[in-house]
Amino acid sequence: GVTIPLRQWSLDVWGEDLLANPNGGKIYLWDATTGVGTRAVEIVAAPDENNTIFVSQPTRHLVSLGCTDAATATLDPLLVRWSDSEDYTDWTPSITNSAGSQRLRGGNNIIGSVQSRRETLIFTDDAVHTMRFIGGEFIFSFDELGKNAGLVAQHAAVDVNGVVYWMGLNSFFIYDGTMRTMGCTLQKSTFD
Repeated sequence: GVTIPLRQWSLDVWGEDLLANPNGGKIYLWDATTGVGTRAVEIVAAPDENNTIFVSQPTRHLVSLGCTDAATATLDPLLVRWSDSEDYTDWTPSITNSAGSQRLRGGNNIIGSVQSRRETLIFTDDAVHTMRFIGGEFIFSFDELGKNAGLVAQHAAVDVNGVVYWMGLNSFFIYDGTMRTMGCTLQKSTFD
Protein backbone atom coordinates (compact mmCIF):
# COMPACT_ATOMS: atom_id res chain seq x y z
CA GLY A 1 0.00 0.00 0.00
CA VAL A 2 3.01 2.33 -0.11
CA THR A 3 3.55 4.40 -3.26
CA ILE A 4 7.08 5.59 -3.96
CA PRO A 5 7.26 8.05 -6.87
CA LEU A 6 9.84 7.44 -9.56
CA ARG A 7 12.82 9.81 -9.27
CA GLN A 8 12.99 11.74 -12.52
CA TRP A 9 15.79 14.10 -13.50
CA SER A 10 15.92 17.07 -15.80
CA LEU A 11 19.30 17.82 -17.37
CA ASP A 12 20.54 20.67 -19.53
CA VAL A 13 23.86 22.15 -20.53
CA TRP A 14 25.42 25.49 -19.65
CA GLY A 15 28.20 25.72 -22.21
CA GLU A 16 30.26 22.61 -21.50
CA ASP A 17 28.92 22.27 -17.94
CA LEU A 18 25.92 20.17 -16.88
CA LEU A 19 22.90 21.37 -14.89
CA ALA A 20 20.95 18.63 -13.12
CA ASN A 21 17.75 18.58 -11.07
CA PRO A 22 16.00 15.61 -9.46
CA ASN A 23 12.24 16.19 -9.49
CA GLY A 24 11.36 18.08 -6.29
CA GLY A 25 14.99 18.73 -5.42
CA LYS A 26 17.76 21.27 -5.70
CA ILE A 27 19.63 22.31 -8.86
CA TYR A 28 23.22 21.10 -9.27
CA LEU A 29 26.07 22.15 -11.56
CA TRP A 30 28.82 19.84 -12.75
CA ASP A 31 31.80 21.90 -13.95
CA ALA A 32 33.56 20.14 -16.83
CA THR A 33 36.88 21.82 -16.03
CA THR A 34 37.05 19.95 -12.70
CA GLY A 35 37.10 16.55 -14.42
CA VAL A 36 34.94 13.45 -14.31
CA GLY A 37 36.10 12.48 -10.83
CA THR A 38 34.29 15.39 -9.18
CA ARG A 39 30.71 15.64 -8.05
CA ALA A 40 28.16 18.26 -9.07
CA VAL A 41 27.62 21.04 -6.54
CA GLU A 42 24.39 22.73 -5.49
CA ILE A 43 23.56 26.14 -6.94
CA VAL A 44 22.84 27.70 -3.56
CA ALA A 45 21.02 30.80 -4.87
CA ALA A 46 18.57 28.73 -6.96
CA PRO A 47 15.12 27.78 -5.59
CA ASP A 48 15.27 25.05 -2.91
CA GLU A 49 12.64 22.83 -4.58
CA ASN A 50 12.30 22.46 -8.35
CA ASN A 51 10.18 19.98 -10.30
CA THR A 52 12.04 20.42 -13.59
CA ILE A 53 14.52 22.85 -15.19
CA PHE A 54 15.81 23.95 -18.58
CA VAL A 55 18.10 26.61 -20.04
CA SER A 56 16.21 28.99 -22.34
CA GLN A 57 17.77 29.42 -25.76
CA PRO A 58 19.22 31.69 -27.00
CA THR A 59 18.86 33.96 -23.93
CA ARG A 60 20.51 31.54 -21.43
CA HIS A 61 18.20 31.99 -18.48
CA LEU A 62 18.10 29.01 -16.13
CA VAL A 63 14.36 28.30 -15.79
CA SER A 64 12.73 26.36 -12.96
CA LEU A 65 9.21 24.96 -13.32
CA GLY A 66 7.12 24.17 -10.23
CA CYS A 67 9.43 25.62 -7.60
CA THR A 68 9.86 27.46 -4.33
CA ASP A 69 8.34 30.94 -4.25
CA ALA A 70 10.97 33.48 -3.12
CA ALA A 71 8.42 35.55 -1.18
CA THR A 72 6.82 32.71 0.80
CA ALA A 73 9.58 30.05 0.73
CA THR A 74 6.91 27.45 -0.08
CA LEU A 75 6.65 25.17 -3.09
CA ASP A 76 4.26 26.48 -5.75
CA PRO A 77 3.70 23.70 -8.31
CA LEU A 78 2.50 26.22 -10.95
CA LEU A 79 5.30 28.77 -10.54
CA VAL A 80 7.85 29.46 -13.28
CA ARG A 81 11.02 31.24 -12.08
CA TRP A 82 14.10 32.19 -14.08
CA SER A 83 17.56 33.48 -13.28
CA ASP A 84 19.26 36.48 -14.80
CA SER A 85 20.45 35.96 -18.37
CA GLU A 86 23.94 34.43 -18.45
CA ASP A 87 23.99 34.08 -14.63
CA TYR A 88 22.43 30.96 -13.08
CA THR A 89 23.35 32.26 -9.59
CA ASP A 90 21.18 35.43 -9.70
CA TRP A 91 17.48 34.67 -9.06
CA THR A 92 16.42 37.91 -7.34
CA PRO A 93 14.52 40.23 -9.72
CA SER A 94 15.83 43.79 -9.86
CA ILE A 95 15.98 46.71 -12.27
CA THR A 96 19.56 45.70 -13.17
CA ASN A 97 18.84 42.10 -14.18
CA SER A 98 16.31 39.97 -16.06
CA ALA A 99 15.43 37.44 -13.31
CA GLY A 100 11.72 36.97 -12.69
CA SER A 101 8.75 34.69 -12.18
CA GLN A 102 5.24 33.96 -13.44
CA ARG A 103 2.51 31.76 -12.00
CA LEU A 104 0.58 29.71 -14.56
CA ARG A 105 -3.14 28.95 -14.48
CA GLY A 106 -4.76 25.70 -15.47
CA GLY A 107 -4.04 22.48 -13.71
CA ASN A 108 -2.55 21.54 -10.37
CA ASN A 109 1.15 21.27 -11.16
CA ILE A 110 3.67 21.69 -13.95
CA ILE A 111 4.69 18.33 -15.40
CA GLY A 112 7.33 19.22 -18.02
CA SER A 113 8.43 21.35 -20.95
CA VAL A 114 9.82 21.20 -24.48
CA GLN A 115 11.78 23.92 -26.28
CA SER A 116 10.91 24.40 -29.91
CA ARG A 117 11.94 26.83 -32.64
CA ARG A 118 9.21 29.36 -31.88
CA GLU A 119 8.89 29.07 -28.09
CA THR A 120 8.95 26.74 -25.12
CA LEU A 121 5.84 24.71 -24.36
CA ILE A 122 5.12 24.23 -20.66
CA PHE A 123 2.73 21.43 -19.73
CA THR A 124 0.66 21.19 -16.57
CA ASP A 125 -1.43 18.16 -15.72
CA ASP A 126 -4.34 19.83 -17.57
CA ALA A 127 -3.17 22.71 -19.81
CA VAL A 128 -0.45 23.72 -22.27
CA HIS A 129 1.22 27.14 -22.18
CA THR A 130 3.75 28.90 -24.40
CA MET A 131 6.71 30.81 -22.99
CA ARG A 132 8.31 33.29 -25.40
CA PHE A 133 11.21 35.67 -24.88
CA ILE A 134 10.02 39.25 -25.46
CA GLY A 135 12.70 41.21 -23.60
CA GLY A 136 11.97 44.54 -21.98
CA GLU A 137 10.35 44.81 -18.59
CA PHE A 138 8.49 41.47 -18.71
CA ILE A 139 11.31 39.30 -20.23
CA PHE A 140 8.96 36.40 -21.16
CA SER A 141 5.33 36.24 -22.27
CA PHE A 142 3.05 33.35 -21.32
CA ASP A 143 -0.09 32.25 -23.17
CA GLU A 144 -2.38 29.29 -22.62
CA LEU A 145 -2.73 27.16 -25.76
CA GLY A 146 -5.46 24.90 -24.47
CA LYS A 147 -6.97 22.82 -21.69
CA ASN A 148 -7.47 19.06 -21.41
CA ALA A 149 -4.15 18.56 -23.16
CA GLY A 150 -1.77 18.22 -20.23
CA LEU A 151 1.27 15.97 -20.26
CA VAL A 152 0.95 12.40 -18.99
CA ALA A 153 4.56 12.29 -17.66
CA GLN A 154 7.64 14.53 -17.44
CA HIS A 155 9.40 13.07 -20.49
CA ALA A 156 6.34 12.36 -22.67
CA ALA A 157 6.88 15.23 -25.15
CA VAL A 158 9.40 15.85 -27.92
CA ASP A 159 10.26 18.47 -30.55
CA VAL A 160 11.04 17.19 -34.04
CA ASN A 161 12.11 19.87 -36.53
CA GLY A 162 9.99 22.56 -34.88
CA VAL A 163 6.91 20.38 -34.37
CA VAL A 164 6.05 19.26 -30.83
CA TYR A 165 4.37 15.89 -30.16
CA TRP A 166 3.14 14.72 -26.76
CA MET A 167 1.03 12.17 -24.96
CA GLY A 168 -1.76 13.58 -22.83
CA LEU A 169 -4.03 11.83 -20.39
CA ASN A 170 -6.58 10.88 -23.06
CA SER A 171 -5.04 11.62 -26.47
CA PHE A 172 -1.90 12.29 -28.49
CA PHE A 173 -1.30 15.92 -29.48
CA ILE A 174 0.70 17.92 -32.00
CA TYR A 175 1.73 21.59 -32.06
CA ASP A 176 3.16 23.24 -35.18
CA GLY A 177 1.87 26.74 -34.49
CA THR A 178 -1.61 25.31 -33.92
CA MET A 179 -2.43 22.77 -31.22
CA ARG A 180 -4.63 19.81 -32.14
CA THR A 181 -5.18 16.15 -31.40
CA MET A 182 -3.20 13.79 -33.55
CA GLY A 183 -4.89 11.00 -35.47
CA CYS A 184 -3.14 7.82 -34.45
CA THR A 185 -3.76 4.10 -34.94
CA LEU A 186 -2.68 3.50 -31.32
CA GLN A 187 -5.23 5.94 -29.93
CA LYS A 188 -7.94 3.39 -29.12
CA SER A 189 -5.67 0.69 -27.72
CA THR A 190 -3.67 3.18 -25.62
CA PHE A 191 -6.48 5.14 -23.99
CA ASP A 192 -9.38 2.64 -23.83
